[in-house]
Amino acid sequence: EKLHQGGMAEIFSVTKEGIDVPLVMKVPLILDGDDPTMIVSFEQEMTILPRLTGPHVPRCYGVGDFASQPYLVMERIGGASLLARFKQAPLPLDEVVEDKGVRILIDPKAILFLIGTEMDFVRDKMQARFVFNNPNQTSACGCGESVALKQAIQ
Repeated sequence: EKLHQGGMAEIFSVTKEGIDVPLVMKVPLILDGDDPTMIVSFEQEMTILPRLTGPHVPRCYGVGDFASQPYLVMERIGGASLLARFKQAPLPLDEVVEDKGVRILIDPKAILFLIGTEMDFVRDKMQARFVFNNPNQTSACGCGESVALKQAIQ
């Protein structure tokens, strides 16, 4: 059953034998020649969602790749749509950075640690990922997940 169609994806109610929670499947509306930011956004969601945990985060049950059919199957969280909230963005306390048609909202407390940071999307044979080059980084763990930052000098 199709629950919703937005500008970037369709959302379907789905079930899977052995899983007793309500599920939804998000399928992107991506065609050849589409805006690459839509593809990058969905790839980012496919990468991040399975790694997130917490009481307000839907659990991820499946991911399809771009070679056949991209999709995300996740726990369905009840409640009202967040669409109205997104239309209010940016919220008053957010710092907005816009470049090449992409808007990034930054918490004002983080801005002094991010000054000078360059972000790139890299795709190679093994993975697709965002790469950050932050001149304020003083150290990082081997996996790249944890970093230490110094405040930029204003």
